[in-house]
Amino acid sequence: MDIVKTLSWIVGEGGAGIMAWWIMSQLPLGNLSAELKRYLAWALAGACGICAWGTLLWFGAEVMPTTPQEWTAAVFRVLFLAISGSQIMHARKELSKKKPS
Repeated sequence: MDIVKTLSWIVGEGGAGIMAWWIMSQLPLGNLSAELKRYLAWALAGACGICAWGTLLWFGAEVMPTTPQEWTAAVFRVLFLAISGSQIMHARKELSKKKPS
């Protein structure tokens, strides 16, 4: 897999969320509340997605938005995919381990 395909996976196929989930699982976050961990995961996933998207723009592999509306829509798309990807990974890997009450 080349760098453009990898970056495209991060941006458009939930890779940023998976990356954020993995990074969060490696950090010692035991003392943080669940709510703070969630916000940290959102920020981390968003940062991964935006950085990968910016790199694709820099490489010329993505079309550069030209209007404020296009920028807003593109940023929202990247953030939405990243955050929802991290939440899906968390639900599949962590919440599925818990027994229903």
